[in-house]
Amino acid sequence: MLEREVKSAIELLLEEVGRTYNALNKELQKAVELEEFDRVQYITRICKEVKAFKEKVENLKSEWQAIFNGAVYTPTKNDSCRKKKNRSRLERGLRTPQEKFILPILEALIELGGEAHAKDVLERVHTKMKNILNSYDYEDLPSNNQKRWENTAQWAKHKMVEEGLLDRNVPRGVWRITEKGRKFYQDHKALTFQEIVRI
Repeated sequence: MLEREVKSAIELLLEEVGRTYNALNKELQKAVELEEFDRVQYITRICKEVKAFKEKVENLKSEWQAIFNGAVYTPTKNDSCRKKKNRSRLERGLRTPQEKFILPILEALIELGGEAHAKDVLERVHTKMKNILNSYDYEDLPSNNQKRWENTAQWAKHKMVEEGLLDRNVPRGVWRITEKGRKFYQDHKALTFQEIVRI
């Protein structure tokens, strides 16, 4: 169906933009370490523009889905079960959203002493979330062997850095919780997912 094809194309675009954003952040960290301040300013500007572009694409995705929300579809006898299943999946989202990774990441870092390499954090996050991750989360991204849930976790990490929950002044590949992050965890660890999303 055209609706799903376009939605899949937008998802792929978002993933490519996500990888670009991650690569830019690595370059930014390298420039900071080398004290190349002109390059730091340049990459920071590009990062902001890429982030703004990502938000526009996400809005396009929402607009595209909204076009079909009011459409009436009567499934045939052969595909009624499949169509109902697909529509319910679309309502919940194909992959686990970034917001659901926030508390597991914070909790993992606290358990690991406040900071750890990304690989160690992700392993612990996976242990905490493996019962809620779906089959779409476990698919490989189109251009590499990274699992989709790992990419989503990386995006959540960058958002947490921007919000001050994680420290941005760390060596490459290291994640570190801030005092704000510890307080956020203590204040929200008992909340439901729906309540976390509204924060």
